[in-house]
Amino acid sequence: GELNRDRASTVRRMQGMEVDSTDNFLNPAWSDLTSDYRTMDERDLEILGLLRGEQAFGHSFLSFTWEPRKVLPILYSWLTSNGVEIVKRKVDSFSELESECEMLVNCSGLGAWGLVPDQNMVPVSGHVLRVEAPWVGSVMIDSRENSWAYIIPNRESVILGSVDTKGNWDTQVGEGDTDGIRRRCEKLIPGVKDSKLISEAVGLRPCRKGGVRIEMEMFNNIKIIHNYGHGGSGVTLSWGCAGQVVQMVKEILEK
Repeated sequence: GELNRDRASTVRRMQGMEVDSTDNFLNPAWSDLTSDYRTMDERDLEILGLLRGEQAFGHSFLSFTWEPRKVLPILYSWLTSNGVEIVKRKVDSFSELESECEMLVNCSGLGAWGLVPDQNMVPVSGHVLRVEAPWVGSVMIDSRENSWAYIIPNRESVILGSVDTKGNWDTQVGEGDTDGIRRRCEKLIPGVKDSKLISEAVGLRPCRKGGVRIEMEMFNNIKIIHNYGHGGSGVTLSWGCAGQVVQMVKEILEK
């Protein structure tokens, strides 16, 4: 339908490549879901300049990227056109909603720390740059601890990342982080270090000790389906987790 057509415009098919210092990540469970999956040999890594005295293993694959800044307005527009009322409101306790609903889905992200409350929630700050680099046409990821970086092309810019600071609630740009990100990304794709900066921002990944929480809990008379704790994989996990939540809602309503 119209939603699928509009949503498809936010998806791009492109090559992805990742390297790490061990081979534990090779041939993952999702490799059969991608096209052209293969492990990279030493010659591949040397040609790309990813050895340089460091141990490295790598794989590449053909998959898709999905741009949240493009797709979210489409989803919100579809919801409102189908009668869904969207209200922006701060909620400090589920008790505030007892007279308003019998069931709710809790997608409060890092806010679950105080709302649930769930003390297993931990912020992990990330810093990304948006730059002009139209020559970049593939996703590049270096997962090695000393050179961690990623490059993700979007439609109108290229994302360079990142930092990974556990327990940090501060969303201010850290001193030296911008230059550090550019320097590490330069090792993946030469030329991006000097690309024009469009914007930069620090966000907080809603990580959770124990992983994603998807389960039903009773709060007085409200059935709450929790769906939070996705860390830095919110976009990747969103569609599957939403499907699981919908199935849970259906099963509850059928009882």
